[in-house]
Amino acid sequence: MLWHAGSADEEREYLPVLTNAFSSLGYIEGKNIKFEHRFPAERPDRLATELIESKVDVIVAVTANGAKEIKQAKSAIPTVFVIVADPVGSGFVESLAHPGDNMTGLSLLCQLTCPGSVWLF
Repeated sequence: MLWHAGSADEEREYLPVLTNAFSSLGYIEGKNIKFEHRFPAERPDRLATELIESKVDVIVAVTANGAKEIKQAKSAIPTVFVIVADPVGSGFVESLAHPGDNMTGLSLLCQLTCPGSVWLF
């Protein structure tokens, strides 16, 4: 997890939500899943590299900045981004219908033309 807040303390509201969501799907921390959390205040210049070098199975980038770091590192690790306004315009995916490569996620792109919508592709 490449978080948007500077520390685990700042993410304390969301960390249990994440683990509970995975738990409801049968993934139990320490049993059949392990989370590697990185927070921007730790070492923002090395976060993506550390995750890639640790050979995680999937990277979740909570912001466009995190997704950008992963994309620039040219990682082949599947990456899911969250809270990205324009993933096509940002160069993370080829199109909403066909993301291509190893990146996919959530987009708030439609928010201006269809309020309340979130696109998952």
